[in-house]
Amino acid sequence: MLAEIIEYNRTLEAFVIAAEAGSFVNESGVMVPDVMMLTTGRLYGIRCYPHIIHVLQEMCGQGLVMRFGKAAFENPEIGHHLLELLPGRGVTGMQKEHLMNFIWDLTSSSLAGRVALFENVNASPAPRMRERLVNEFNRSHLVKKAREAAGL
Repeated sequence: MLAEIIEYNRTLEAFVIAAEAGSFVNESGVMVPDVMMLTTGRLYGIRCYPHIIHVLQEMCGQGLVMRFGKAAFENPEIGHHLLELLPGRGVTGMQKEHLMNFIWDLTSSSLAGRVALFENVNASPAPRMRERLVNEFNRSHLVKKAREAAGL
């Protein structure tokens, strides 16, 4: 599961690096990235984003729904039980609670829904970006190679 999140991260970074590598300086002296690589990376990002959020939620398990709050940890009747029963690997129960609250905010809160919607439709929706890729991608050299391979 963690490997999928790492793969997503590394792939998005590779698109940025490729866009920088294919950049040029325009007539105004401004560095312009390779727009095709940026568009392709953005499409990959928005297509995979819901899955990555799902993977992160699965990794958290019940921790996302079993959040008790600071008051429960400070409660003299149950706080000591929570501290004893809820620690995670290398973190206290309270630190784990803080982490689960943070991941909830990133993946499940109303803000998370708004961010996901924004990322999905910001600038251009995916079908428009795909149309742009098809229209801007020079396929002539690939067609030539395919024709040669097929003996046409």
